[in-house]
Amino acid sequence: EYLHSSADHINLVTKVSTPSQKRCRAFSAELNAPAEWLKRDLNGKRLVCDDDIAELAEKYQVNELVVKYQLVNHNLAAVL
Repeated sequence: EYLHSSADHINLVTKVSTPSQKRCRAFSAELNAPAEWLKRDLNGKRLVCDDDIAELAEKYQVNELVVKYQLVNHNLAAVL
């Protein structure tokens, strides 16, 4: 998404969190680290630490925040 400043310059929106941006981020997270796959990889584990998140992020080649958000947003595990 773009915004026009008063000088009519187009700037990328980076700090604004519109509903459209939230949907795009959720779609991207699900595409890159599907909740069902993460659930399978957790193998019933309900508490995860930073090392667990790092391993999953490496496996899916995504940022650790993507894994953390997926785990929390889909109620897959609590993060220590």
